[in-house]
Amino acid sequence: MFLAELARVTPVAREVIDAAAVAGNDFDAELVAQVLDQPQSVTLDAIGELMSRDLVRPMARGPYFAFRHPVVHRAVYYSSELGRRVQ
Repeated sequence: MFLAELARVTPVAREVIDAAAVAGNDFDAELVAQVLDQPQSVTLDAIGELMSRDLVRPMARGPYFAFRHPVVHRAVYYSSELGRRVQ
């Protein structure tokens, strides 16, 4: 089910959610942007797409977000390529 949801996101959003999954269930948009070496605006646009699909949700503090459920976090983490996770 989660993998079907991931299949519908743009490549940039998939890159962002994969990097976020490595960071943890809760993640900082700025950190994800730095890891991916992309402008924070691109990362935030991708996070907006992920929020519209209810894969991630905003947290009350700053530019922090969380996966909608720990199971979603694990599904994303383990479905990403090992090389990408290590990188």
